Amino acid sequence: MGRQPSDLKNIIAAHAHRSHIGGMAELKRQTNAKVYAHEWEIGILEGQRKATRVSLWPKAPLAAYKLQFGLAIGFDGHKPCPVDQSLKEADHVGPLTIVSTPGHTPGCLSFYWPEKKALFVGDVLVTWPRVEAGWAGLTLDMRQNVQSVGKLSDFGDVEIVGVGHGEPIPHGGIEVLKKLREQKV
Repeated sequence: MGRQPSDLKNIIAAHAHRSHIGGMAELKRQTNAKVYAHEWEIGILEGQRKATRVSLWPKAPLAAYKLQFGLAIGFDGHKPCPVDQSLKEADHVGPLTIVSTPGHTPGCLSFYWPEKKALFVGDVLVTWPRVEAGWAGLTLDMRQNVQSVGKLSDFGDVEIVGVGHGEPIPHGGIEVLKKLREQKV
């Protein structure tokens, strides 16, 4: 990519599940980048508490069950990472506008980049193994998560949607969001 680790200036946690923060402390150490997170997620990132456990009972999609199982039994260990600044709705980090999208976790954040007509939604939306509004087995409040998808669908100019698990949606992202906001919970 033509970049060095020292080029990284900001790290933003979409939420504090291990699949998103496992190497964050080392990345911060190597880059000296500033770390941002929602206030609710900070205690998890900094190692003061564990992520909220999910049900051990398997939920679709079964392909993601190993992640659900790990979170259900409390296997969310990571090296604690100090957070430099908390974020809330409408804050900005560089060109990104912060969008509060609770549901997957209470402090889940998404990021809107108007110049690129892009949304980065973490696990509010997944495209693996199929496109849906979050994984039921790992989302703490599916009803609230679907409401967050509806909120994201109001960004009418969005084309690109980046997700935490699966391939990005490079075209027509807003149509996908609008369809998913009707998902039955």
